[in-house]
Amino acid sequence: MALGHATGRAARDLLSGFDRYHDVVFLVPPWLEIYRTDAERRHDLAASVAEYDRLLKAYRELGYETVVLPKVTVEERVDLVLDRLGR
Repeated sequence: MALGHATGRAARDLLSGFDRYHDVVFLVPPWLEIYRTDAERRHDLAASVAEYDRLLKAYRELGYETVVLPKVTVEERVDLVLDRLGR
């Protein structure tokens, strides 16, 4: 994760003492077709992909179930998340 990347310490060491809100983490990979930089998203696509890869690895190392959301419509992603959480 960004904290681990910045400190050089493993995510497990940094976060092991904290309680979880949930065991499932939903991730959305950078999507080239709609990727844009702006005031809030200042890094480029390559940096976004690298951060996504770090997050995916860190969450898995911490024992979270990671669900990667597909490139589908917003409505379909919402349905996927709600179904996965037991709507």
